[in-house]
Amino acid sequence: MKKEIIISGLKLLFSINRISNQNGKLIILNYHQVSNHFDPRYNNLGTWNKIDLFKKQLLWLKERYRVISLAKGIELANNNLIDDDYVCLTFDDGDKTILKIIDILTEFNLPATFFINSGHLDNKSACWFNIYQFIKNSPEFEHLISDELDINVGMLRNTNDKNFYDRYSNEVESLFPLLESEFDSFVSYDDLANIDKRLFDVGSHGFNHQRFSMKDKNWQKKNIEKDIGVLSSLDSYKPIFGIPFGRPFDWNRDTIKIILDLGLDFVYANGGTNSERSMGYQRIPADNRKLKNII
Repeated sequence: MKKEIIISGLKLLFSINRISNQNGKLIILNYHQVSNHFDPRYNNLGTWNKIDLFKKQLLWLKERYRVISLAKGIELANNNLIDDDYVCLTFDDGDKTILKIIDILTEFNLPATFFINSGHLDNKSACWFNIYQFIKNSPEFEHLISDELDINVGMLRNTNDKNFYDRYSNEVESLFPLLESEFDSFVSYDDLANIDKRLFDVGSHGFNHQRFSMKDKNWQKKNIEKDIGVLSSLDSYKPIFGIPFGRPFDWNRDTIKIILDLGLDFVYANGGTNSERSMGYQRIPADNRKLKNII
């Protein structure tokens, strides 16, 4: 009898494992920039990919996964229909290398979603980290960053002090008009208006690229609504929000409530895969990394 119970238990365990192995996963990869040449004014190793490496990644993905649009992936997840291993490609910030990325993805016939800060389109403005990087790597502008500002900018990514964040991020961003004629990082609205909507979607990333956890509820709501107001006029727009920076300390409960109230699906950027319906979906940072080591 004891032996029969053990055998029955093993059969049940095998059956459960077999059923669970039939379930798939939704992998959402998070990229930023793709180009052949590394320009320290605009690129850093954490958000940049060389074209050859990127193409190898695409081939690797096509051999192993079903590559689908993010909108389709979220639809499957929302309905608990993740029955295979799916991959979605996403690109943040509206970097001008989107144009080359679109050429490559068209060549591979692969869909993608671009999360855009519409306030930065046509290089009308930029986030503190873009401005700081440009200045520090441009000898003619480097004098604009004082020693004090240099030290404190290095703390903006991780600080929990909202007053500190506002003070020094605003100080850096106030320098942008001095760079405007030279700074050239982002795509234009017209670039987005002309993308192939059969393959490519555009989602919101906030009108300005900021750590939403450092802003009050009213600012967050107005910022997202303003971004949607611009992007929703595009045929390729999808009601999906990519939380800027995307780590757990970059958003708060107000952020999530606003997103849900606006009827948006949303994604983070803190790693992990997805297998079922969730309030928000995980993305894996993939820039300049070996995919087989992170998936």
